[in-house]
Parts: sequence; C-alpha cells; structure tokens
Amino acid sequence: MLDFPSEFLWSLGVGAIVILLFSYDQLNRPSYREAQKLSRLLELLQPADIRSASVFLRMYLFYTALLLGIYVATSLSGGLVLGFMFTEVVSDGVPIPEAAEGAVEVAWDARVPLIVSLMMVGLMPNANGMIFNALERRIRLLAHRFFGIPDSLFHRCDALVHARLVEESIDEHTREAPAMVRMHAWTAAAEASLGGAERFEAAQLRGALLKLSAFSVWVLDGDGWPSHVVRMRFSRLEDDLRYRITELGNTLDILCTAQQALDADDGDPHHVAVMLGIDPSNSGSVDALVSRLRVHIRDRWAWAIEPAREISRDACALMMLYLEQEQALPDDEPGSVPLAAWIRAARRNIQANSRELDIIVGAGVAVVLTMMIGGAGARLIGWASQEYTVLEVALQYALMTCATYIPAMLLAVSIRGSLRDRGEWPPLYSDDPERIARHTGILVRGALVALPFVIVARLMCIAASPDVGFEDIAGRLPEMALEALQIEWPRALIGALQGVLTVVALDAAAASGLDGKGGRWLERLPVVHGTLFLLLGLGAAAHASDVTVGTISPASIAYQGALVALIGAATSLVLARSRNIGVVT
Repeated sequence: MLDFPSEFLWSLGVGAIVILLFSYDQLNRPSYREAQKLSRLLELLQPADIRSASVFLRMYLFYTALLLGIYVATSLSGGLVLGFMFTEVVSDGVPIPEAAEGAVEVAWDARVPLIVSLMMVGLMPNANGMIFNALERRIRLLAHRFFGIPDSLFHRCDALVHARLVEESIDEHTREAPAMVRMHAWTAAAEASLGGAERFEAAQLRGALLKLSAFSVWVLDGDGWPSHVVRMRFSRLEDDLRYRITELGNTLDILCTAQQALDADDGDPHHVAVMLGIDPSNSGSVDALVSRLRVHIRDRWAWAIEPAREISRDACALMMLYLEQEQALPDDEPGSVPLAAWIRAARRNIQANSRELDIIVGAGVAVVLTMMIGGAGARLIGWASQEYTVLEVALQYALMTCATYIPAMLLAVSIRGSLRDRGEWPPLYSDDPERIARHTGILVRGALVALPFVIVARLMCIAASPDVGFEDIAGRLPEMALEALQIEWPRALIGALQGVLTVVALDAAAASGLDGKGGRWLERLPVVHGTLFLLLGLGAAAHASDVTVGTISPASIAYQGALVALIGAATSLVLARSRNIGVVT
C-alpha cells in the first residue's frame, strides 16, 4: 500500500500551487501562429481580451486541470522509476525486498514535485529540447482552440461584416453626423468615377464606408456604449483604428476634391495633377492630361476598396470584442436602435460551432461518472476485488477511465485542429483518398499515447492495494509494467478508437451543423463508448470466461458497458433538450 512521506505530500501541494499561480500568465500567451485574418488587431490582443471573463475562467480551469493531471502523474511515476533505479543499484548481493525498503526514501524525494512544477511553468530549463515547455504549448494551443481563440473572433467578425446595415434604418441624428456626411460625398464621387452605383466595385466601397462611418459615429464618437472600463481596456485598438480611419479619410478627401475640381468648368488640370502627385509636363495636351487624371482617379478609387474593407472588418471585430466583454447591447443612446438591430442580425448568422466543447466535456463527464457507478456496482455485486472499499473501487475506475480516454481524445482533436489550420484536413463528405490512412494514423498514435497512461494508472491502483507495498513494485517494476501492458492494451486501443470517433463526429458537426446529424453524433459519444466496452466484455467472456482481465472481470466490463450506454442515452437526451444552453457562447 502506498504510504507517501509527509514531506513529499507537502511538496506535491506546493508544486500544485506554483502551477495554479503561474498557469494564468501562461494561458494568456498567444498560441496561434500568424493569422490570415485580423492580423493587425491580433498583434495588439491577448487571449483574455478575445473571450469574456467567464469563458476565460472556464478555459483556465480546463487548462490547469490538464497541467495538474500531468504534474501528478509525472511526479508519482517519477517516484516509481527512481525507486526502481535505487533498488537495482543497491541490490547487488542484497535481497531485492530489503534493498527496496530503502528505495522509498529515495523515490518520494520532496524535491521531485517542485522540480517538475517549475519545469512545467517555465521557471526552470528543461533538458533535451524543453520537453515540458513543448507539452505546455500543445496543451495551451488545445485549450485556446477548444474555447474559440481566436476562431470565435473570426466567426463573430465575419457575421457582423456580412450582416446587412440598411442605411434607411439609420436615425436622423446619425445621418447628420460629420462622418456620415463625408461618407456620402466619398461614395458619390466614387460612383461617378467607377461607372455608377450599380457597379460591383462601387457597391463594395459604399458598404465598407457605410459601416465604417456608422462605427465612427456610434462607437468612436459616442460615450454610451460600451462602458468606460471596457473602452480603456481596448484603447490601443481604438487609437489604431482612429489613426487608420483618419489616414483613409484624408486620402478619400483628396480624391473627392480632385474629381470635383476636374469636373468643374473652371478647373485647372495642372493643379489637380500636382494635388495627386503627378507630373503634368509629361502628358502633352490638356485633353490627354485630363484623360490621364481620370484614369488615375478611377484606379485610386478602386484601390481604396481593399483598405476600406480591411479597416471596416477590424472595426466590426472591435465591436464584437466590446459585445463579448460588455455582454449587453446598446440602448437608450442616439443611434442605439439601428446599432442593436445590426448586431442582432449578425448574431443570428453566427454558426453554432461553440457547443463542441460542451458536448465533448459532457460526454466525458458522463463516461467517468458511469464508470465510477459501474465500478461501485461491480464491487457491491462481487465482480470486483473485495479488498477495496466501494469508494476506492469507484475512484480506481475513474482513474483508469481518464487514463484510457482523455490522452487519446485530446491528441486526436489536437491533430485535427493542427491539420485544419494548415488546410490539410478536408471536409467529411469530400473525396479524400487519404482519409482512412489519416484516421488509422490517429488510431495508432492515440493508442501509443494512451498506453503509458493506462500502465501508470494500473501500477498506481496496484500500489494502493493493502497487500502490496511500494517495495514490491520498485523491486520488479519492468515485470509489472510488462504485465500491465499485456493486460491493459485493449483499453488503450478503445481510447484511441474513441478519439477517432470524436474527430469523425466533429467533422460531421462541421458539415451539417450541430443542430443536425453531426450534433447528434457528438451527443451520443457516451453511447458509442458504452457499446464498445460492452462488446469487449462480451468477447472476453466468450473466449475466457474464467480469466480475470486485470482487476476487472469480463462480466464487470459488460456490466459497465451497459451502464455507460444507458447513462449515455440519458445524457444525449438532456443535451438534445438543452440545445440553446451552451457553456461556451
């Protein structure tokens, strides 16, 4: 039975506190590579700025839970390895059990958890390629991707950009603002130069300038929404946008003035050329100069479309950031009605892709709770070892379940996200000849990743037995690890298979929407898990009905599978009835 020294436990607790204290700053570091969209804004933002405080808190809990799990597992398994190494060194001529008794003091060295925790938060260098730092970056990237950083900003911004802002719905107070008056002058001159309001280029420029001018009046020049605290938080973004809007406005004013001067009866083409930075002496006749100036002005209006759309897109992103932090639409202010209507139209267009994490976490919780119930039931019925209490059996089953499914599932989702970022993960219903090979690779890698977690978890369960001491494990660690591998490899395979099913369900959700078939796939992951476990148990019982698979008999496995399928079905029903309730919004 494991009997940890008090110094080791205190060190383990202090290391956990170190991780909790420093993990917030680590989580708030960008993990995403250079983005193709909103790159200028993202340079000025931290991850905590993209999501609300409540969402970031949930992400922090998710992130720290993964770090603490790895920290505890590393500290405990490190103790087993140190104990075995000490036993091998001193056992020459000494019986291994007696030598292993001295390994306890070496194995549970109080310095080990502190060293591991300092390495994980980056306060102590790692040898051999910064192993813990690379692992932390991967977990941080996974947490950011799960909670929509920065993808949620892209989705919300795109929704607001594509939402139609009807000019006729804008109130009279906003229409009379200087920014809107200038916008009308710009669009009129652009339409005249580009060939009419019905031209595609003119419509693009008008739409971008309308939203940009409305943003200037409602947000930059207003003081009602958002609150002063939120605006101060994003003051750098506001200042940057003000500068860019001013620069664009000065350019458009020059074009507008030049075109008006060129159209006037008493206009001087040479003066217009100087205004536009063109040498008039190389144009020959006056008519040739006028023709050259009109072509130049038209090209400049066409050029202005892209910067106007880019600034308008960044302005829409800033508005959605305000809404994320403020969690309330503007009201009781001039122009608040059309502004709120515009934002509501955008929110209706946002795809419901934020429930992926809700459903995956819900499925995971259902699986773990079901396994705990199955383990406790197996103990009460007599199918599990009677040397443990009901609570101990339930906790062991929960530990084995987490080791089986969490590493493989997180790896599969992480691989899918990385390939999608590089554009190498095609949609589910597309022709992809490499899909089977890719999923097979995920299955193999997931099994290899889950296997050491399952082995360590099994050794921890054995070490917790009243009849087994630490010296027993330290004395024959390789043999016990090999025995655990022979017994528990089906768990690793099932965990990897669950990871493949998860990415397939996520692809189905992305293809059909979470309210369609894909969402039902995700909601029924516990049922799929239960069915797999049930088949494994029945198969084991058919081929070796008198052989105990580890500490779990085949009948117990089948019993757990039935419970998982039953509670999974109930979980699916609850999730289906609560489609409008999401943890991540």
